[in-house]
Amino acid sequence: MPIICIGPVCVPITAIIPILLFVFQPIYVRLPTSYQRKIDDGIKRLQLALNRCLRRIGWNNAQKKKKKKDDDYRDMDDRDDLDDNEENVTHPDRASSSKSNETENSANDSMIKDLLIEEDWNALMQESKTNHTAFIAYFTSSWCKPCKAFYPHFVDLCRKSQINMQYIKVDIDEFDEIALEHKVNTLPTFIKFKNGQQDGFVSGPDQEALAQLYQN
Repeated sequence: MPIICIGPVCVPITAIIPILLFVFQPIYVRLPTSYQRKIDDGIKRLQLALNRCLRRIGWNNAQKKKKKKDDDYRDMDDRDDLDDNEENVTHPDRASSSKSNETENSANDSMIKDLLIEEDWNALMQESKTNHTAFIAYFTSSWCKPCKAFYPHFVDLCRKSQINMQYIKVDIDEFDEIALEHKVNTLPTFIKFKNGQQDGFVSGPDQEALAQLYQN
């Protein structure tokens, strides 16, 4: 899903539709409930259609190519720095510490599972309903810089949490319908589900608000 980053948050481009319609809220709230539901359904369908249209014209592919090119240049710069540093010596204690840190980071990241297929999401929701369990869904995108900057805080909270919960990362580029269904309009967004229902919602990189999701 194409996104636009503004300051500390990123906004999916399809979220522009409800943002623009916000000016019509005084009229919307006076409509009968049946009309409101029809409008909500129409907005959702329009958002999905816009996202699929952008995919077809290759918007995401162009962004991926740009990112790959930037990463290639970054790798070349890193190799040049290593070649220029002739006095670089690897000490055994530093190497051991580095390896330990990498292992710890890998263990922390393993707590947060990537959503791979929509069936896994449905199974997770069903498990939450049946077994009365809780989980936190982290909605993000590979192009969201604020998400990457805030991610270590999320990992740290997951590591320190005393509550038995699952954590799942949802890429809105791959699962746009799930994101729209749960009204994800900014990135990052964190939603806590309990008994198959939303039990907490944090929009944006708000560390204090996110910590509240781990309280009960």
